[in-house]
Order: sequence, then structure tokens, then C-alpha cells
Amino acid sequence: MNLHVLTAVTRPSNLERVYDSIYSQDHSFWTVFWHLLHLDAPSVGGQKVKNLLLDATRPEDGWVYVLDDDTMMHPQFLDRTADVIDANPDCEVIFVGRSDHGNLFMPEVKVGAIDICQALIRRDLINDLRIPDLYDGDGWFLQALIDKAVEAVYLPESLSFYNLLR
Repeated sequence: MNLHVLTAVTRPSNLERVYDSIYSQDHSFWTVFWHLLHLDAPSVGGQKVKNLLLDATRPEDGWVYVLDDDTMMHPQFLDRTADVIDANPDCEVIFVGRSDHGNLFMPEVKVGAIDICQALIRRDLINDLRIPDLYDGDGWFLQALIDKAVEAVYLPESLSFYNLLR
């Protein structure tokens, strides 16, 4: 199964650690493609860059995960999400918890309460929907996806380390 990890680059000094968090995981389910783009254009939260990265993938490309360049994947991210997909083949979105400097935040699909790093999304669900260039754009985007989704799974554990590299 293909997984496209999308990273808007504003902190290039973090990329080695982000890379390690993705590719140090031993897994057989996923074929991981890491897409990076730095665009020196005004944008709130890198939304324009994230949308360009979404445009570089196709609806038939499998799954996408937006991973900010100050956030790292949990060492069990790939295994745990593969388990969820195996158990829920019709699943279109997997929402996960995130650790924020030691605190666990569970996914709550509500504008202002969720971060893009808390959602693994089947690419065909996204289709041509894009992230609004707003501070809470990821929340609006995820709410629109959950409104479209037939099946979403909430995984009650932390699978990302949010803002760890700030």
C-alpha cells in the first residue's frame, strides 16, 4: 500500500530527524514516499505548500499523511495504521492522538481542536478538496473530509510527536 508523506519545509535543519522518524520503522505493509517542498510565499501554516503537495498526488495513489517539519512520527505509526487498515478495509480516515511535549491529545474533529498530523487519509477521499489558507485551515479541511467519509477510525493512542522539533 502506498503512503505519501507530505512535508511543507520551513525548518530544513529538522529534516534529518523527521526522515529518521519515517524511515527507521520496520514495516512491510507500506511503500512510503516522502514529498518535500519549500515555497517562499505567504501562507498561514504552510497551507499553500501542503495543497501543492496534495496536487502532486493522485486520487488512486493510496493514502496521504501531512507531517509538519517540526513533528515526528511515533516509532509504531506505520505498524499501527497498517493494523487499522487490515481490520477496517473500508476505512477512509484514521484519526490518531498526538503527544505535545508529554501531554496526550486525542483527535477531536473540530476546528481549532485538531491538527493535520492527527489524520491519515485515503487519497481518493480528498479528491480535489484543499486546505483553506487560514490559521485553522487544517481543522476546516478535516471537518470537510469527515463529513464525506463513509468510515473513519479513531485510534486512541499517540502516533505523532507534535512540535517536538521546535
